[in-house]
Amino acid sequence: GKFKVLKGINLNVQDGEFVGIMGKSGSGKTTLLKILGLIESVTDGALLYKKDEISKLSDKELARIRREELGFVFQEFYLMDSLDVFENIMLPFYISKTVDDSKKERARGIRTLEKKMPAELSGGERQRVAICRALINDPEIIFADEPTGNLDSKSGKIVIDALKDINEHMGKTIIMVTHDPQMASYCSRLILLKDGVILEDLEKNRNQESFYQEILGKMKEL
Repeated sequence: GKFKVLKGINLNVQDGEFVGIMGKSGSGKTTLLKILGLIESVTDGALLYKKDEISKLSDKELARIRREELGFVFQEFYLMDSLDVFENIMLPFYISKTVDDSKKERARGIRTLEKKMPAELSGGERQRVAICRALINDPEIIFADEPTGNLDSKSGKIVIDALKDINEHMGKTIIMVTHDPQMASYCSRLILLKDGVILEDLEKNRNQESFYQEILGKMKEL
């Protein structure tokens, strides 16, 4: 699997999974996401990535993994207001100084928007740009922290459909924090957190509506 968190809890994320993380405010959702995304350090137990224990890797290697193998999408989008859509998507290449024509072509994923500035975009369009930016380095895993949290239901549906398509047709592993049971029902697996502990690890062994109803029932225990 991609990750294992050992000691106290055991969380094993496999290739190609779409994992949701849910819990009340303060339950540890974002902290868990940041630990898995190699942004925060483990304070107890061990985190393994591709069989390597993270604590034994150098800062340089961790930075390389984050840059080349992981992609991040956030609730606030984090687009640069002074750059147009194309430049925002290209930003990871500018930072790593690895720009070439093939990468410029790869960045032209939203041709109808590429010359627009972030201020001209709707919330849903901004998040689609942020997702394209997260994909530009062809990462193995996408981490999404409340990716539909700032969107209306219509835009949220477009974004979650895009993430589901990326998972199913591009084979990307996705780990997503959400507070919305409707969004969580798109996942293939759902981790329910309470006070920093995994309360349940649910597998979607049924259709989406049934999974949604199961999630609603479990939320009462949070």
